[in-house]
Amino acid sequence: MNATAWALLGCVALCSPAIAATGDVELIQERYPNASIKIEREVTQDDEGNYVNHGYWKHLDESGTMLAEGQYQHNRRDGVWSRWFRGSESNMFRSAPFNQFKPPFVSTASFKEGELHGVWGIHDANQRIIMEISFVDGERHGPANFYNVDGSKLQEANYVNGLLDGEVLEFARGAKSPSRSIYIKGRKLAAKVDQEKGGRKKSEGVYLHAPLVAKSKDSWWDAQLADFEPQGKDERHGKWITYYSNGQIQVEGEYEFDVPVGKFIWWFGNGQKAIQGSYIAGKEDGRWLWWHENGLKKTDGAFKDGVQIGRWMSWNPDGRVASSQDYPSNIDEGLSSIDEPPMIVITDEEGEPMEEQEELANGEPAEVQLEAKDLDEPSLLHPQEASLPILNPLPRR
Repeated sequence: MNATAWALLGCVALCSPAIAATGDVELIQERYPNASIKIEREVTQDDEGNYVNHGYWKHLDESGTMLAEGQYQHNRRDGVWSRWFRGSESNMFRSAPFNQFKPPFVSTASFKEGELHGVWGIHDANQRIIMEISFVDGERHGPANFYNVDGSKLQEANYVNGLLDGEVLEFARGAKSPSRSIYIKGRKLAAKVDQEKGGRKKSEGVYLHAPLVAKSKDSWWDAQLADFEPQGKDERHGKWITYYSNGQIQVEGEYEFDVPVGKFIWWFGNGQKAIQGSYIAGKEDGRWLWWHENGLKKTDGAFKDGVQIGRWMSWNPDGRVASSQDYPSNIDEGLSSIDEPPMIVITDEEGEPMEEQEELANGEPAEVQLEAKDLDEPSLLHPQEASLPILNPLPRR
């Protein structure tokens, strides 16, 4: 096959450029033993007198068939480059979808200051498009599409600054519609269900998987695509639910980048509500409620930025007041500001006050342990925890 036939494969013809260089441009020819030209290139001298590629560059085989051509600007690829492959030069051509196409292949890409900048496309001997990937300053940025031999799309994706971002579509043969995946800055957003060995559902929710990061760059010259691998950890991102062994919901709430946000609800194993409250950026915020397993309210209070505020009340399982405590308030709705030192009231089993104690002069509330045998200090709760936490919201400090 001669050079003209190769050019018909889809090469963008490159004319010998008129280059303005700091020094004179010289034409250099490197030859094979049979005297045919192997490499023909234009060079110039840099400020230190070194010869560098600057201008038109081409590589031919011994029969004169074009293998590669393009332009250099001060020793860096610039503009449109093309290279032709018979199919044995890279493992890429032995893998799908390339192995379904007819060699030889022509690979064309745009460069800026030595980096891929624009579209890298590959066609086969019949000028059928196999792939197109967009680049900016050497990184994938924009559409990245692969095709079947009939011209239909095999995969459609988008990159932003080298990371998958947006919807990825994969078109299986015979399928009525493509499979869809969502990526956010290189992280796949996907549902996950954890099950026991017997098939019982333990939890279900949405994960942002660890980012897919390139461990090797795309190499246009070697016809090698970047190799991506996950780096970092998976994070919950979306609604999450965990279940008891009897199938009842245990905890339900929502996460953003592994941080709880919005309303969370905990349930007893019998389906009775146990706790309800809200988070803002991982901190308790607003009104929180606890219930006894018999349905009576157990504790009622409010948080602001994870700190208890205003009046907090607790009740025994029979409905009698167990305690009350006032905290400095810094929200307006439903809570009044506290001007005097807060008072703590603790009742006995009959609901009668047992003692009164003014706060210390520094205004810090005294610590009171309520139902210490049954309650734990409140903490940030995650739905995947194995057992339902029963919290004591007092004291926080």
